[in-house]
Formats: sequence, structure tokens, C-alpha cells
Amino acid sequence: LKHLRESHGNYDGENRRPVTVRIRSSIPYKKWRQEVFIRDDFTCRECGARGVFLEAHHEKPFSKLLAEVKANLPLFGLYEGAMIYTPLWDVGNGVTLCKKCHYGTRRSDRL
Repeated sequence: LKHLRESHGNYDGENRRPVTVRIRSSIPYKKWRQEVFIRDDFTCRECGARGVFLEAHHEKPFSKLLAEVKANLPLFGLYEGAMIYTPLWDVGNGVTLCKKCHYGTRRSDRL
């Protein structure tokens, strides 16, 4: 099992957590998320809901941004590259959505 984890692109080095979980748990990600919420006045930009569980959505998909990190910063591990890849932290690429609207966005991305 260990060798499968190491060969999978979503794991980075010795850390056992997927890189995406590490990134979404990082201080820069939490700061980006907070800045998106503040800019949007804690309001879902799709339906206008307030006072509900909100999520920050990357308009340019998170997976594509990580693919760019791999392509543009090949000398860095994925996590380390993501931490310095400025397009990932661009507040202009973020939008505040309620859980229901965010789920609809993810479903339409897969269709």
C-alpha cells in the first residue's frame, strides 16, 4: 500500500495526507478563503444566501491550477510549488457560494 501511495500524484513525499488536503489546510488557503468571503460580504454570489454554510470556489478549477504548478514548477514538490504559485491565491479567481450552489457548480463541471 505504501508504494501505491508514493507513486500516486496526489501524495507528496513522506507526508501521508493527500497534497490537496494539505493545501486546503494551509494558512495561505485559509487566508485566500477568508479574503474571498470578505470581498463578497459573506453572501453567495449565485443565489444571494446569507447566514448559511459558505464555500470559496476557484473559478479556474483547483485541479487545473495544480496541473499548472506541476508543469511550471517542476523542481518543487507539488505542495511547495502550490505555496508559491500566485494564481492559486488570486482572490479574483475566487467566488463565494453556498453549499447548494457550489455542489451544482461541481456537478456541471463534470458534465
